[in-house]
Amino acid sequence: MRFSSILLVLYCFTLSRGYKIPIEKLLFYSRKGSIKLNNVLPPSQIKDLKSTCRRHIKENELITWQQKVSAIKNVPLSEISSNPKYSTVSRCKSSISSLVPSIPFLQYFNLHKLHPSIKSLTHGPLLPSLASSLMSTSKVRLYQDSLFYKRPTDAETLWHSDLKMTPFDTNKLITFWIPLTRIPASQGLQFVDESHLDFALPFWHSDVSSIDLSTRSGYGTDNIRDYSPINLGSMTAHNGWTLHSAPPNFTGEDRLALAVSYVDGDAIVREGFKNRRKDKGDREDEQSYEKWIGGVKEGKFISAKHEDIPIIKFDINNL
Repeated sequence: MRFSSILLVLYCFTLSRGYKIPIEKLLFYSRKGSIKLNNVLPPSQIKDLKSTCRRHIKENELITWQQKVSAIKNVPLSEISSNPKYSTVSRCKSSISSLVPSIPFLQYFNLHKLHPSIKSLTHGPLLPSLASSLMSTSKVRLYQDSLFYKRPTDAETLWHSDLKMTPFDTNKLITFWIPLTRIPASQGLQFVDESHLDFALPFWHSDVSSIDLSTRSGYGTDNIRDYSPINLGSMTAHNGWTLHSAPPNFTGEDRLALAVSYVDGDAIVREGFKNRRKDKGDREDEQSYEKWIGGVKEGKFISAKHEDIPIIKFDINNL
């Protein structure tokens, strides 16, 4: 089937799910690597999600600080969580205060496993069908959901690509960034147009955050895309290789956003991933996949029945 025919079929899938992505926007996403989707979720659902996330933050403060220590010190999370040196929030903060005076955000993984309201969002049908359309694949797998809690005065989020933090060997990963608080102008994610097509950047540079993008061919300030302001119910979506960042939070209020990531259902775990010394990836998402990655062989497909990283199936007769 030709690419244009696949787009048309997936476009029809999306229409049947109640949210219309015009073909020209599908092509825009394919070329640029990001897109803004307006008025996708109703205000009542956003209000419910925000309430759930607020409650989750209060109940899980220690584990997210342990995860932050693990990422900053590049030490497995299992070692951090079992070490008495990191048994309280204050101890975690003290252990990294000299390394990073201000962190960019706190992150909470896979809330869908605990909260039905978030599972109803991540498991569909709306987001998986949008992911299917934008990735041009008929089979998608839920990789993770992640709550980003950016407090007032939290630092900037440096340029990065999501796929570098995953265990997958693929180009097909998409993240929906869903604000749970209104995002004013210049306070949302910023994306580098067409950076998902720049194969040389992650191949030659292990630390993309240190690269001066303004000097890179085709980038420059004209290629930095900022979709804010973003009203509640709207969201952005970006390819797993698309470079993105976020400014410091100067709003004086907490910024909450739920990120939901889907990957091609036929993606494989990349070779060398389990060797920390040789792997070029970033282990910031380790808390998300640590419980299932041990049972998957490198270079192999993940079982379609794996409950921790499920295939979201589409029945064409019910679309």
